[in-house]
Amino acid sequence: MAYELTSSTACRSNAQTINHIVETTLKELEQYLVQCSVSAITLTPQSAVHYPKLAEKLEKLNEKRAAKLEKKYKKLKKEAKEAAKERADMFGTFTDSQTYYVQRADSNVVSLLGVTEGYIGGAHGYYGYTGLNLDAQTGKRLKLKKLVKDKDAFMGLLREALLRDYPDIDEDLFTRYFEKAELSDLTWTAGWEGITCYFDPYTLGAYAIGPQIVTIPFAGNEALFEDKLQDRPEEYGAQLPLATEMLMGGHKVNVYGERTEYDDYSGFTVICDGQ
Repeated sequence: MAYELTSSTACRSNAQTINHIVETTLKELEQYLVQCSVSAITLTPQSAVHYPKLAEKLEKLNEKRAAKLEKKYKKLKKEAKEAAKERADMFGTFTDSQTYYVQRADSNVVSLLGVTEGYIGGAHGYYGYTGLNLDAQTGKRLKLKKLVKDKDAFMGLLREALLRDYPDIDEDLFTRYFEKAELSDLTWTAGWEGITCYFDPYTLGAYAIGPQIVTIPFAGNEALFEDKLQDRPEEYGAQLPLATEMLMGGHKVNVYGERTEYDDYSGFTVICDGQ
C-alpha cells in the first residue's frame, strides 16, 4: 500500500519491496513456512529533486534494511527447521515483518513509525515499535535532546501521561525505567500534534496489558520544544497503523479492521475519543 502526503515533502512507504517465502518438502516430514518483509521508504520523484540529501539517506537506509532482512530470514529458516525436527507434526509460519507509517513529512521533519510483528512459535507472537526521524534538509537523524529544551520537564510530562492513561503499568518496572531513562533511550516520532513516545510490551508491564503510547502535545508546552517542530500547515495527514491509538487533530483516534475468512478486510471502524 502506498501513501502520499500532500505536503512540501511527499513521502511514500511500500511494504511489498522485499518478501521471502520458503517451504520444505513433505518427504522430510517437515512442513513450515518462513516469511520476512520490510518496508522501503522513498520520496516521490518530484520531492527527491528538492530534497536530494534526504532521498540519498533514505536509499542507504533501504539498502541496510534489505541486508538485515536477509540475515533475519536465514535465522528464521534455521529456527523453523529445528522446530520441525522436534515436532514432526508441526505446521506453522515463522514470520518477521516491519512496516513503516508516515507520521509527518514537511520541509523541516520527516518522521516515520516502524511497526515490527512476528511469530517464532510459542503462546503468542511479538511486536514492537521503532521511530525514524530525519531532518528534511540534511537527511540526518534528529535527536530528541536537540528538539526538547528541558529534559526534566519533558520526562515529568511523560511520566504523568503514562500514569494517567495506563493505571495497570507495573510500579516497580516504571520506577526502575525512569530512574535511568535518558531522552536517547526513548522510541519516538515527531507528529503534527506533538512528540509521541512508544513503550513495547514488557517495558513497563506484562505482555497482556500491551504497549504504552503517549503524546506530549506542543499545545500548552510551546516553550519546551524547538520552533521548527511546531511549524505546521493548516491541513495535514498521517498514516495510522491499525489498532494503535494516535493523537490527531486534538482527538484520540483508533482504527480497527474487520477481516473475512480469506484474511482480507470487509470493513473498518474508526473510534474517536471513545466514540
